[in-house]
Amino acid sequence: MGAVEIHSKLLRKEVPEVLTPEGILNDRIIINQIYVPNADANLDILILNDMVNDFGYLLKSTNFKSCYDSLVLEQQMPPPKDNDKISKYHRVFYALRGSYFEPLAEGSKNINSSVVKTFYKHINKNGLIRRIYTGLVKLNIGLITCLEGVKLFVKNKRFRADVWNHKSEVIKLFRGEK
Repeated sequence: MGAVEIHSKLLRKEVPEVLTPEGILNDRIIINQIYVPNADANLDILILNDMVNDFGYLLKSTNFKSCYDSLVLEQQMPPPKDNDKISKYHRVFYALRGSYFEPLAEGSKNINSSVVKTFYKHINKNGLIRRIYTGLVKLNIGLITCLEGVKLFVKNKRFRADVWNHKSEVIKLFRGEK
């Protein structure tokens, strides 16, 4: 496994109940006289980086490396006792990982996870469905970004002045020019 790093944006997202700086520091371990997060925190960091920072949750996609790294980390941990406490990001990640690897734990398959797994496989393997889904997600992200920009434009005098000073660049942006 390579490195698992924490993006600063991740710690400001809506995941404080899953990952907190205090929790990481309190549960750290020492390897070769260097403090590192324990395997459980590393797994949370890996999943949240993949699902939040890399838009895996929105795009319903993950990569093989993240899946493999999660399996390596899980070998260093005891099996989880309560699956109800995992986040929505973890649930999507584990469902996506199921398209690369079979579940490790006995009894971890049920009809609901099979349906979700089939849905994710169709999204990730079918080119036309993938393009449509990705286009819809990008449109949604664009609309949310535009809405935030309009809010800023209305409420923030300095932002309005900055937009006015760079109006030619803003017009190019709206036209889709580079």
